[in-house]
Amino acid sequence: LLEEGMQVAPAIFNGLTISLVKSTFLILWPSHVVCCAWYGFMSSSVSDTGLGWKLTLEEQGLEDWPNAFVYALGFYWSLASMLSGASTMEPRNSWECLFSSVHLIFGFIFCSSLISALAAKFIEHQMQNQEQQGKLKTLRKFLHQHRVDGTLGIAIQHQVSARMRGEKRLAYEEVPVLSLLSASLRAELHYNIHADYLHGHDILLACSEVDETLVAHLCAAAVTHIAVAPGEQVFQANMCAGFMYIVIGGTLEYDVMRPGSVSVFGGSTSVKIDEVTVGRYICELALWLEWTTLGMLEATAPSELLRVAVGGFMSVLATPRHQAVAQVVADFATKLCEAIDAEQPAVMTDLRVDVERDAVVASMSVASRALISRPMLGRLERTHGNNSTSWKRLEDLELEVTGGKCHLRLEPSCGRVMRIVQVVCLRLRRPDGAMLVEVAQQRNGTTRATLKLPGSKKRDGETLDDTLQRIQHQALPNAGGVHRAAQEDHIEQGMSEAYGIETKYIR
Repeated sequence: LLEEGMQVAPAIFNGLTISLVKSTFLILWPSHVVCCAWYGFMSSSVSDTGLGWKLTLEEQGLEDWPNAFVYALGFYWSLASMLSGASTMEPRNSWECLFSSVHLIFGFIFCSSLISALAAKFIEHQMQNQEQQGKLKTLRKFLHQHRVDGTLGIAIQHQVSARMRGEKRLAYEEVPVLSLLSASLRAELHYNIHADYLHGHDILLACSEVDETLVAHLCAAAVTHIAVAPGEQVFQANMCAGFMYIVIGGTLEYDVMRPGSVSVFGGSTSVKIDEVTVGRYICELALWLEWTTLGMLEATAPSELLRVAVGGFMSVLATPRHQAVAQVVADFATKLCEAIDAEQPAVMTDLRVDVERDAVVASMSVASRALISRPMLGRLERTHGNNSTSWKRLEDLELEVTGGKCHLRLEPSCGRVMRIVQVVCLRLRRPDGAMLVEVAQQRNGTTRATLKLPGSKKRDGETLDDTLQRIQHQALPNAGGVHRAAQEDHIEQGMSEAYGIETKYIR
Protein backbone atom coordinates (compact mmCIF):
# COMPACT_ATOMS: atom_id res chain seq x y z
CA LEU A 1 0.00 0.00 0.00
CA LEU A 2 2.84 2.37 0.84
CA GLU A 3 4.49 1.64 -2.52
CA GLU A 4 1.20 2.26 -4.33
CA GLY A 5 0.74 5.53 -2.46
CA MET A 6 4.24 6.72 -3.38
CA GLN A 7 3.57 5.94 -7.03
CA VAL A 8 0.16 7.63 -6.94
CA ALA A 9 1.26 10.80 -5.13
CA PRO A 10 3.26 12.44 -7.95
CA ALA A 11 0.49 11.84 -10.48
CA ILE A 12 -2.13 13.40 -8.18
CA PHE A 13 -0.25 16.32 -6.69
CA ASN A 14 1.47 17.50 -9.86
CA GLY A 15 -1.85 18.18 -11.59
CA LEU A 16 -3.97 19.11 -8.59
CA THR A 17 -1.45 21.57 -7.18
CA ILE A 18 -1.61 23.57 -10.40
CA SER A 19 -5.42 23.45 -10.35
CA LEU A 20 -5.54 24.63 -6.73
CA VAL A 21 -3.13 27.49 -7.40
CA LYS A 22 -5.25 28.60 -10.37
CA SER A 23 -8.44 28.35 -8.32
CA THR A 24 -6.92 30.37 -5.47
CA PHE A 25 -5.91 33.10 -7.90
CA LEU A 26 -9.41 33.10 -9.43
CA ILE A 27 -10.84 33.68 -5.96
CA LEU A 28 -8.38 36.33 -4.78
CA TRP A 29 -8.40 38.51 -7.89
CA PRO A 30 -12.22 39.08 -8.10
CA SER A 31 -12.22 39.61 -4.31
CA HIS A 32 -9.63 42.34 -4.73
CA VAL A 33 -11.66 44.03 -7.49
CA VAL A 34 -14.87 43.89 -5.41
CA CYS A 35 -12.95 45.19 -2.39
CA CYS A 36 -11.88 48.25 -4.37
CA ALA A 37 -15.48 48.77 -5.55
CA TRP A 38 -16.69 48.39 -1.93
CA TYR A 39 -14.25 51.08 -0.80
CA GLY A 40 -15.56 53.37 -3.55
CA PHE A 41 -19.17 52.88 -2.37
CA MET A 42 -18.13 53.29 1.22
CA SER A 43 -16.28 56.56 0.51
CA SER A 44 -19.12 58.11 -1.49
CA SER A 45 -21.67 60.29 0.21
CA VAL A 46 -24.59 59.18 -2.01
CA SER A 47 -27.42 57.86 0.19
CA ASP A 48 -31.21 57.96 0.04
CA THR A 49 -31.59 57.16 3.74
CA GLY A 50 -28.87 59.32 5.22
CA LEU A 51 -27.12 56.19 6.41
CA GLY A 52 -24.31 54.06 4.96
CA TRP A 53 -21.21 52.01 5.55
CA LYS A 54 -19.05 55.11 5.83
CA LEU A 55 -21.15 56.59 8.62
CA THR A 56 -21.22 53.28 10.47
CA LEU A 57 -17.46 52.91 10.31
CA GLU A 58 -16.84 56.54 11.25
CA GLU A 59 -18.83 55.97 14.41
CA GLN A 60 -16.38 53.15 15.19
CA GLY A 61 -13.26 55.30 14.57
CA LEU A 62 -12.62 54.95 10.80
CA GLU A 63 -10.44 58.06 10.66
CA ASP A 64 -7.96 56.53 13.13
CA TRP A 65 -7.67 53.16 11.33
CA PRO A 66 -4.63 52.44 9.12
CA ASN A 67 -5.29 52.01 5.39
CA ALA A 68 -4.09 48.40 5.51
CA PHE A 69 -6.81 47.51 8.01
CA VAL A 70 -9.50 49.25 5.95
CA TYR A 71 -8.39 47.29 2.86
CA ALA A 72 -8.28 44.01 4.83
CA LEU A 73 -11.79 44.71 6.16
CA GLY A 74 -13.13 45.28 2.65
CA PHE A 75 -11.31 42.20 1.34
CA TYR A 76 -12.77 40.08 4.14
CA TRP A 77 -16.29 41.37 3.39
CA SER A 78 -15.82 40.55 -0.29
CA LEU A 79 -14.60 36.99 0.43
CA ALA A 80 -17.30 36.28 3.01
CA SER A 81 -20.11 37.56 0.79
CA MET A 82 -18.90 35.69 -2.30
CA LEU A 83 -18.13 32.31 -0.71
CA SER A 84 -20.80 31.96 2.00
CA GLY A 85 -23.31 34.74 1.33
CA ALA A 86 -22.78 36.09 4.83
CA SER A 87 -22.27 39.85 5.22
CA THR A 88 -20.20 41.35 8.01
CA MET A 89 -21.75 44.77 7.29
CA GLU A 90 -25.40 45.14 6.43
CA PRO A 91 -26.30 47.63 3.67
CA ARG A 92 -27.83 50.86 4.98
CA ASN A 93 -29.17 52.45 1.77
CA SER A 94 -30.57 51.46 -1.61
CA TRP A 95 -27.26 51.71 -3.49
CA GLU A 96 -25.49 49.50 -0.98
CA CYS A 97 -28.36 46.97 -1.18
CA LEU A 98 -28.09 46.88 -4.98
CA PHE A 99 -24.30 46.50 -4.87
CA SER A 100 -24.50 43.70 -2.27
CA SER A 101 -27.22 41.86 -4.25
CA VAL A 102 -25.22 41.93 -7.47
CA HIS A 103 -22.16 40.71 -5.59
CA LEU A 104 -24.13 37.83 -4.02
CA ILE A 105 -25.47 36.71 -7.41
CA PHE A 106 -22.00 36.90 -8.95
CA GLY A 107 -20.51 35.00 -5.99
CA PHE A 108 -23.13 32.24 -6.26
CA ILE A 109 -22.51 31.70 -9.99
CA PHE A 110 -18.72 32.00 -9.67
CA CYS A 111 -18.37 29.65 -6.69
CA SER A 112 -20.72 27.06 -8.20
CA SER A 113 -18.70 27.01 -11.41
CA LEU A 114 -15.40 26.86 -9.54
CA ILE A 115 -16.51 24.01 -7.28
CA SER A 116 -17.83 22.07 -10.29
CA ALA A 117 -14.55 22.52 -12.14
CA LEU A 118 -12.51 21.42 -9.13
CA ALA A 119 -14.74 18.37 -8.56
CA ALA A 120 -14.42 17.38 -12.22
CA LYS A 121 -10.63 17.76 -11.98
CA PHE A 122 -10.47 15.57 -8.87
CA ILE A 123 -12.65 12.90 -10.49
CA GLU A 124 -10.54 13.00 -13.67
CA HIS A 125 -7.33 12.52 -11.69
CA GLN A 126 -8.93 9.74 -9.67
CA MET A 127 -10.05 7.88 -12.80
CA GLN A 128 -6.64 8.25 -14.42
CA ASN A 129 -4.98 7.03 -11.27
CA GLN A 130 -7.30 4.02 -10.99
CA GLU A 131 -6.50 3.04 -14.57
CA GLN A 132 -2.75 3.37 -14.00
CA GLN A 133 -2.92 1.48 -10.71
CA GLY A 134 -4.84 -1.32 -12.39
CA LYS A 135 -2.10 -1.68 -14.99
CA LEU A 136 0.64 -1.57 -12.35
CA LYS A 137 -1.21 -4.15 -10.25
CA THR A 138 -1.38 -6.47 -13.27
CA LEU A 139 2.35 -5.91 -13.85
CA ARG A 140 3.22 -6.76 -10.25
CA LYS A 141 1.05 -9.89 -10.45
CA PHE A 142 2.87 -10.95 -13.62
CA LEU A 143 6.31 -10.38 -12.06
CA HIS A 144 5.28 -12.32 -8.94
CA GLN A 145 3.85 -15.28 -10.87
CA HIS A 146 6.98 -15.59 -13.00
CA ARG A 147 9.29 -15.16 -9.99
CA VAL A 148 11.22 -12.27 -11.50
CA ASP A 149 14.27 -11.15 -9.49
CA GLY A 150 13.30 -8.47 -6.95
CA THR A 151 15.87 -5.89 -8.07
CA LEU A 152 14.88 -6.29 -11.71
CA GLY A 153 11.19 -6.17 -10.79
CA ILE A 154 11.60 -2.86 -8.94
CA ALA A 155 13.50 -1.36 -11.88
CA ILE A 156 10.77 -2.51 -14.28
CA GLN A 157 8.00 -1.05 -12.12
CA HIS A 158 9.78 2.29 -11.70
CA GLN A 159 10.38 2.67 -15.44
CA VAL A 160 6.81 1.70 -16.34
CA SER A 161 5.41 4.06 -13.70
CA ALA A 162 7.59 6.96 -14.89
CA ARG A 163 6.64 6.44 -18.52
CA MET A 164 2.93 6.14 -17.74
CA ARG A 165 2.96 9.53 -16.01
CA GLY A 166 4.13 11.30 -19.18
CA GLU A 167 1.51 13.10 -21.25
CA LYS A 168 1.17 11.65 -24.75
CA ARG A 169 1.63 14.26 -27.46
CA LEU A 170 -0.95 14.35 -30.23
CA ALA A 171 -0.21 13.65 -33.87
CA TYR A 172 -2.03 15.30 -36.76
CA GLU A 173 -4.08 12.15 -37.42
CA GLU A 174 -5.35 12.13 -33.82
CA VAL A 175 -7.19 15.45 -34.27
CA PRO A 176 -10.15 14.52 -36.51
CA VAL A 177 -11.51 18.07 -36.83
CA LEU A 178 -8.42 19.09 -38.80
CA SER A 179 -9.87 17.14 -41.72
CA LEU A 180 -12.50 19.89 -41.99
CA LEU A 181 -9.88 22.40 -43.08
CA SER A 182 -9.58 23.40 -46.71
CA ALA A 183 -6.60 22.08 -48.67
CA SER A 184 -4.93 25.50 -48.77
CA LEU A 185 -5.37 26.13 -45.03
CA ARG A 186 -4.19 22.58 -44.24
CA ALA A 187 -1.06 23.13 -46.35
CA GLU A 188 -0.43 26.42 -44.54
CA LEU A 189 -0.79 24.64 -41.19
CA HIS A 190 1.70 21.96 -42.25
CA TYR A 191 4.18 24.62 -43.35
CA ASN A 192 3.75 26.65 -40.14
CA ILE A 193 4.42 23.59 -37.95
CA HIS A 194 7.18 21.91 -39.97
CA ALA A 195 9.10 24.58 -41.91
CA ASP A 196 11.44 25.71 -39.12
CA TYR A 197 12.66 22.14 -38.56
CA LEU A 198 13.41 21.66 -42.26
CA HIS A 199 15.20 25.02 -42.38
CA GLY A 200 17.46 23.75 -39.58
CA HIS A 201 19.00 21.27 -42.03
CA ASP A 202 22.00 22.83 -43.80
CA ILE A 203 21.40 21.44 -47.30
CA LEU A 204 17.62 21.96 -47.24
CA LEU A 205 18.20 25.50 -45.98
CA ALA A 206 20.65 26.21 -48.81
CA CYS A 207 18.19 24.81 -51.37
CA SER A 208 15.28 26.77 -49.88
CA GLU A 209 17.27 29.99 -50.26
CA VAL A 210 17.54 29.20 -53.98
CA ASP A 211 13.96 27.94 -54.36
CA GLU A 212 11.58 29.59 -51.88
CA THR A 213 8.71 27.17 -52.60
CA LEU A 214 10.72 23.99 -52.02
CA VAL A 215 10.08 23.63 -48.27
CA ALA A 216 6.37 24.41 -48.65
CA HIS A 217 6.02 21.64 -51.26
CA LEU A 218 8.04 19.23 -49.10
CA CYS A 219 5.79 19.94 -46.11
CA ALA A 220 2.72 19.15 -48.23
CA ALA A 221 4.01 16.09 -50.09
CA ALA A 222 6.78 14.45 -48.04
CA VAL A 223 6.46 15.40 -44.36
CA THR A 224 4.24 13.64 -41.82
CA HIS A 225 3.93 14.15 -38.09
CA ILE A 226 3.95 11.18 -35.71
CA ALA A 227 3.55 10.87 -31.94
CA VAL A 228 5.42 8.07 -30.15
CA ALA A 229 4.51 6.72 -26.72
CA PRO A 230 7.21 5.73 -24.19
CA GLY A 231 8.58 2.29 -25.00
CA GLU A 232 7.41 2.43 -28.60
CA GLN A 233 10.04 1.72 -31.27
CA VAL A 234 10.40 4.02 -34.26
CA PHE A 235 12.62 1.60 -36.18
CA GLN A 236 14.85 -1.41 -35.61
CA ALA A 237 18.28 -2.35 -36.92
CA ASN A 238 18.74 -3.75 -40.44
CA MET A 239 15.64 -2.08 -41.86
CA CYS A 240 15.56 -0.31 -45.22
CA ALA A 241 15.19 3.35 -44.26
CA GLY A 242 12.39 5.06 -46.14
CA PHE A 243 12.33 8.18 -43.97
CA MET A 244 14.51 10.83 -42.41
CA TYR A 245 13.31 11.63 -38.89
CA ILE A 246 13.46 14.97 -37.07
CA VAL A 247 12.84 15.02 -33.31
CA ILE A 248 10.54 17.94 -32.44
CA GLY A 249 9.50 16.93 -28.92
CA GLY A 250 10.30 14.48 -26.13
CA THR A 251 13.29 12.21 -25.64
CA LEU A 252 14.30 8.99 -27.37
CA GLU A 253 17.06 6.40 -27.00
CA TYR A 254 19.19 5.22 -29.90
CA ASP A 255 20.83 1.82 -29.45
CA VAL A 256 23.65 1.12 -31.90
CA MET A 257 24.09 -2.52 -32.82
CA ARG A 258 27.30 -4.32 -33.72
CA PRO A 259 26.63 -6.15 -36.99
CA GLY A 260 27.28 -9.88 -36.96
CA SER A 261 27.70 -10.27 -33.20
CA VAL A 262 25.13 -12.23 -31.26
CA SER A 263 24.18 -11.65 -27.64
CA VAL A 264 22.76 -14.24 -25.24
CA PHE A 265 19.33 -12.82 -25.99
CA GLY A 266 19.73 -13.24 -29.77
CA GLY A 267 20.26 -10.56 -32.43
CA SER A 268 23.02 -8.02 -32.47
CA THR A 269 24.95 -6.84 -29.46
CA SER A 270 24.41 -3.27 -28.23
CA VAL A 271 27.49 -1.09 -28.55
CA LYS A 272 26.33 2.30 -27.29
CA ILE A 273 23.10 3.99 -26.22
CA ASP A 274 22.68 7.65 -27.14
CA GLU A 275 19.99 10.01 -25.85
CA VAL A 276 18.24 11.69 -28.75
CA THR A 277 16.68 15.06 -27.99
CA VAL A 278 14.84 17.81 -29.85
CA GLY A 279 16.45 19.01 -33.08
CA ARG A 280 18.31 15.82 -34.00
CA TYR A 281 18.18 14.48 -37.55
CA ILE A 282 18.02 10.69 -37.76
CA CYS A 283 18.63 8.50 -40.84
CA GLU A 284 19.49 11.63 -42.81
CA LEU A 285 21.62 9.55 -45.19
CA ALA A 286 18.41 7.97 -46.50
CA LEU A 287 17.82 11.18 -48.48
CA TRP A 288 21.11 10.83 -50.35
CA LEU A 289 21.67 7.08 -50.74
CA GLU A 290 20.10 3.68 -50.09
CA TRP A 291 20.40 3.35 -46.34
CA THR A 292 19.89 0.42 -43.97
CA THR A 293 19.40 1.27 -40.30
CA LEU A 294 22.28 0.34 -38.00
CA GLY A 295 20.47 0.55 -34.68
CA MET A 296 17.17 0.84 -32.86
CA LEU A 297 15.32 4.03 -31.93
CA GLU A 298 12.89 3.91 -28.99
CA ALA A 299 10.98 6.62 -27.14
CA THR A 300 11.70 7.05 -23.42
CA ALA A 301 9.12 9.83 -23.00
CA PRO A 302 6.08 10.98 -25.01
CA SER A 303 7.75 12.21 -28.19
CA GLU A 304 7.00 13.81 -31.54
CA LEU A 305 8.87 13.31 -34.78
CA LEU A 306 8.64 14.57 -38.33
CA ARG A 307 9.08 11.94 -41.01
CA VAL A 308 10.45 13.10 -44.35
CA ALA A 309 9.55 10.37 -46.84
CA VAL A 310 12.34 9.61 -49.28
CA GLY A 311 9.82 8.87 -52.04
CA GLY A 312 7.99 12.16 -51.47
CA PHE A 313 11.30 14.03 -51.35
CA MET A 314 12.31 12.60 -54.72
CA SER A 315 8.91 13.24 -56.29
CA VAL A 316 9.02 16.91 -55.28
CA LEU A 317 12.51 17.31 -56.75
CA ALA A 318 11.39 15.58 -59.96
CA THR A 319 8.92 18.37 -60.79
CA PRO A 320 10.11 20.94 -63.38
CA ARG A 321 9.74 23.89 -60.98
CA HIS A 322 12.46 22.43 -58.71
CA GLN A 323 14.87 21.39 -61.44
CA ALA A 324 17.63 23.75 -60.29
CA VAL A 325 17.78 22.52 -56.70
CA ALA A 326 17.39 18.91 -57.88
CA GLN A 327 20.73 19.25 -59.61
CA VAL A 328 22.29 20.62 -56.42
CA VAL A 329 20.87 17.72 -54.38
CA ALA A 330 22.13 15.16 -56.91
CA ASP A 331 25.57 16.78 -56.90
CA PHE A 332 25.72 16.75 -53.08
CA ALA A 333 24.56 13.11 -52.87
CA THR A 334 27.22 12.03 -55.38
CA LYS A 335 30.03 13.84 -53.59
CA LEU A 336 28.86 12.58 -50.18
CA CYS A 337 28.99 8.97 -51.39
CA GLU A 338 32.46 9.57 -52.82
CA ALA A 339 33.63 11.09 -49.52
CA ILE A 340 32.28 8.14 -47.51
CA ASP A 341 33.97 5.64 -49.85
CA ALA A 342 37.26 7.53 -49.75
CA GLU A 343 37.45 8.36 -46.05
CA GLN A 344 35.77 5.28 -44.52
CA PRO A 345 34.59 7.32 -41.50
CA ALA A 346 35.18 5.83 -38.07
CA VAL A 347 31.74 6.93 -36.85
CA MET A 348 28.84 6.01 -39.09
CA THR A 349 25.44 5.52 -37.45
CA ASP A 350 21.85 6.52 -38.05
CA LEU A 351 22.53 9.66 -35.99
CA ARG A 352 25.66 10.97 -37.66
CA VAL A 353 28.43 10.24 -40.13
CA ASP A 354 31.91 11.52 -39.38
CA VAL A 355 32.36 13.38 -42.68
CA GLU A 356 32.99 17.12 -42.95
CA ARG A 357 29.87 18.34 -44.77
CA ASP A 358 31.35 21.67 -45.82
CA ALA A 359 34.20 19.77 -47.47
CA VAL A 360 31.63 17.70 -49.36
CA VAL A 361 29.92 20.86 -50.61
CA ALA A 362 33.31 22.35 -51.49
CA SER A 363 33.96 19.37 -53.78
CA MET A 364 30.73 19.96 -55.71
CA SER A 365 30.74 21.57 -59.14
CA VAL A 366 31.30 25.31 -59.45
CA ALA A 367 27.80 25.71 -60.94
CA SER A 368 26.13 24.10 -57.90
CA ARG A 369 28.19 26.05 -55.39
CA ALA A 370 27.62 29.33 -57.21
CA LEU A 371 23.87 28.64 -57.29
CA ILE A 372 23.58 28.15 -53.52
CA SER A 373 25.96 31.06 -52.87
CA ARG A 374 24.04 33.61 -54.95
CA PRO A 375 21.27 34.23 -52.37
CA MET A 376 23.98 34.74 -49.74
CA LEU A 377 25.57 37.45 -51.87
CA GLY A 378 22.16 39.13 -51.96
CA ARG A 379 21.98 39.03 -48.16
CA LEU A 380 25.45 40.59 -47.89
CA GLU A 381 24.47 43.33 -50.32
CA ARG A 382 21.51 44.27 -48.11
CA THR A 383 23.54 44.29 -44.89
CA HIS A 384 26.82 45.88 -46.04
CA GLY A 385 27.29 49.62 -46.13
CA ASN A 386 27.17 51.82 -49.21
CA ASN A 387 30.82 52.85 -49.10
CA SER A 388 33.18 51.95 -51.93
CA THR A 389 35.22 49.56 -49.76
CA SER A 390 32.21 47.38 -49.00
CA TRP A 391 31.17 47.20 -52.65
CA LYS A 392 34.71 46.34 -53.69
CA ARG A 393 34.75 43.51 -51.16
CA LEU A 394 31.46 42.16 -52.48
CA GLU A 395 32.70 42.33 -56.08
CA ASP A 396 35.88 40.45 -55.16
CA LEU A 397 33.88 37.90 -53.19
CA GLU A 398 31.51 37.35 -56.11
CA LEU A 399 34.46 36.75 -58.42
CA GLU A 400 35.87 34.21 -55.97
CA VAL A 401 32.49 32.43 -55.76
CA THR A 402 31.96 32.28 -59.52
CA GLY A 403 35.57 31.13 -59.91
CA GLY A 404 34.94 28.16 -57.62
CA LYS A 405 37.46 29.26 -54.98
CA CYS A 406 34.87 29.36 -52.18
CA HIS A 407 31.17 29.06 -51.49
CA LEU A 408 28.80 30.79 -49.09
CA ARG A 409 26.19 29.30 -46.80
CA LEU A 410 23.79 30.41 -44.11
CA GLU A 411 24.47 29.26 -40.57
CA PRO A 412 21.11 27.75 -39.44
CA SER A 413 21.63 28.51 -35.76
CA CYS A 414 22.23 32.26 -36.08
CA GLY A 415 21.29 33.24 -39.64
CA ARG A 416 24.81 34.51 -40.40
CA VAL A 417 26.46 34.18 -43.80
CA MET A 418 29.66 32.14 -43.69
CA ARG A 419 32.38 31.78 -46.30
CA ILE A 420 33.78 28.26 -46.81
CA VAL A 421 37.22 27.78 -48.32
CA GLN A 422 38.89 24.43 -48.94
CA VAL A 423 42.66 24.59 -49.14
CA VAL A 424 44.97 21.66 -49.91
CA CYS A 425 48.42 21.94 -48.32
CA LEU A 426 51.47 19.79 -48.98
CA ARG A 427 53.84 18.83 -46.17
CA LEU A 428 57.02 17.41 -47.71
CA ARG A 429 59.68 15.94 -45.43
CA ARG A 430 63.08 14.56 -46.30
CA PRO A 431 64.49 11.49 -44.56
CA ASP A 432 66.62 13.80 -42.42
CA GLY A 433 63.48 15.56 -41.10
CA ALA A 434 63.83 18.80 -43.11
CA MET A 435 60.43 20.15 -44.30
CA LEU A 436 59.59 22.21 -47.37
CA VAL A 437 58.11 25.59 -46.43
CA GLU A 438 57.10 28.57 -48.55
CA VAL A 439 58.83 31.60 -47.05
CA ALA A 440 57.68 34.34 -49.45
CA GLN A 441 55.55 35.15 -52.49
CA GLN A 442 56.46 37.49 -55.33
CA ARG A 443 53.69 39.33 -57.16
CA ASN A 444 53.86 42.37 -59.44
CA GLY A 445 57.50 42.93 -58.58
CA THR A 446 56.94 42.92 -54.81
CA THR A 447 57.93 40.23 -52.34
CA ARG A 448 55.76 39.37 -49.35
CA ALA A 449 56.79 37.06 -46.50
CA THR A 450 54.38 34.14 -45.99
CA LEU A 451 56.12 31.34 -44.05
CA LYS A 452 53.55 28.60 -44.70
CA LEU A 453 53.21 25.18 -46.28
CA PRO A 454 52.83 25.20 -50.06
CA GLY A 455 49.15 24.91 -50.89
CA SER A 456 46.29 25.96 -53.14
CA LYS A 457 42.52 26.04 -53.31
CA LYS A 458 40.91 23.16 -55.17
CA ARG A 459 39.86 23.96 -58.71
CA ASP A 460 36.67 22.88 -60.41
CA GLY A 461 36.74 19.21 -61.39
CA GLU A 462 39.92 18.45 -59.47
CA THR A 463 40.23 15.49 -57.15
CA LEU A 464 42.42 15.67 -54.07
CA ASP A 465 45.21 13.81 -55.88
CA ASP A 466 45.01 16.22 -58.84
CA THR A 467 45.39 19.21 -56.53
CA LEU A 468 48.32 17.63 -54.66
CA GLN A 469 50.14 16.85 -57.92
CA ARG A 470 49.64 20.42 -59.14
CA ILE A 471 50.99 21.86 -55.87
CA GLN A 472 53.96 19.49 -55.94
CA HIS A 473 54.73 20.40 -59.54
CA GLN A 474 54.64 24.12 -58.71
CA ALA A 475 56.78 23.73 -55.57
CA LEU A 476 59.31 21.15 -56.87
CA PRO A 477 58.90 20.75 -60.64
CA ASN A 478 61.66 18.15 -60.99
CA ALA A 479 61.16 16.25 -57.73
CA GLY A 480 60.93 12.49 -57.89
CA GLY A 481 60.44 9.62 -55.48
CA VAL A 482 57.76 11.46 -53.46
CA HIS A 483 55.79 9.01 -51.29
CA ARG A 484 52.37 9.96 -49.89
CA ALA A 485 52.29 8.80 -46.28
CA ALA A 486 49.07 10.11 -44.72
CA GLN A 487 46.26 12.66 -44.96
CA GLU A 488 45.19 14.99 -42.16
CA ASP A 489 42.26 17.39 -41.98
CA HIS A 490 42.40 20.68 -40.09
CA ILE A 491 39.55 23.17 -39.67
CA GLU A 492 40.05 26.79 -38.67
CA GLN A 493 37.43 29.52 -38.34
CA GLY A 494 37.82 33.26 -38.05
CA MET A 495 37.00 36.63 -39.53
CA SER A 496 38.37 37.20 -43.02
CA GLU A 497 40.27 40.48 -43.23
CA ALA A 498 39.84 40.63 -47.00
CA TYR A 499 36.03 40.22 -47.03
CA GLY A 500 34.93 41.08 -43.51
CA ILE A 501 32.82 37.94 -42.99
CA GLU A 502 33.21 34.80 -40.91
CA THR A 503 35.28 32.24 -42.84
CA LYS A 504 35.82 28.56 -42.30
CA TYR A 505 39.08 27.14 -43.68
CA ILE A 506 39.19 23.41 -44.37
CA ARG A 507 42.80 22.30 -44.84
